[in-house]
Amino acid sequence: MASSTLAAIAVAATLGLSPSTAHANPTSNFSGSVAYGYSAGTFIWYNRSLGIQGEVCDYAGSGSTQVRFAFHQGSNYLGDDGYPDQTRTATGECRSFNFTQSGPVGGITHVQAWLYNGSSYTSIGVYSRP
Repeated sequence: MASSTLAAIAVAATLGLSPSTAHANPTSNFSGSVAYGYSAGTFIWYNRSLGIQGEVCDYAGSGSTQVRFAFHQGSNYLGDDGYPDQTRTATGECRSFNFTQSGPVGGITHVQAWLYNGSSYTSIGVYSRP
């Protein structure tokens, strides 16, 4: 290790600082429910892409429940530019999901989430990059 690196670590330790601090990506939580189902999870805002972790649940005997995510950059709907909506569906169970949606140069700036219960879509929110 170079002497300047060792000196920086010694100064940080003297000040009570960690020599290496991980940068956490910003997150946003989402949740919503419809008759017979719900979805909840977290958006993880990366540089260009968006991580989505959570679950969608459907109560037994009700058909199915689907969560849908639509991606935007500013006022531009990215589904028209090769970044299609993503859906996850559960039928009579809870299903977890964990995926990353790629984005264009400039990144995904917001995402709209809906729940579908077999007859209609219900918006559960528009979530913007913090």
